Amino acid sequence: MQNQLLKVINSFILTELSNRGESFLTLTEIFLYLLSTNSAERLLRPKEACQLLSISYSTLLRWIREGKIRVVMTEGGKYRIPYSEIKKYLESREETRAVIYARVSSADQKEDLERQINYLTNYATAKGHKVVEVVKDIASGLTHKEKDC
Repeated sequence: MQNQLLKVINSFILTELSNRGESFLTLTEIFLYLLSTNSAERLLRPKEACQLLSISYSTLLRWIREGKIRVVMTEGGKYRIPYSEIKKYLESREETRAVIYARVSSADQKEDLERQINYLTNYATAKGHKVVEVVKDIASGLTHKEKDC
């Protein structure tokens, strides 16, 4: 069973990467694919729903109270969120754009600047944001000019 699941995941990843021309997929994309291949509707725990939606637990509770998201109550009084609710929200949500700002204090640290940019780009992409601009700054926070007394 586990080997079969790994084969399905691997096949999906390779297909998606070649179709998109990208070098990685987010865990959310992989998770949503696995859920969509399951014929029975899966009920997610609040923590899983929060991770997929990139929201806090308190936001999830507020959405439940407001009726923004449908839930199922277990016999023990626990919330379970149907996968269809997560999918409905993710498909209707607008694209979030991000601007990345990276800064180092001297020109000697250009490698650090590139490392920052790569890290921030990967982070934003993994969170589902589209990076629209990268702002680089190479400057010292100290001024070398002294006032004449």
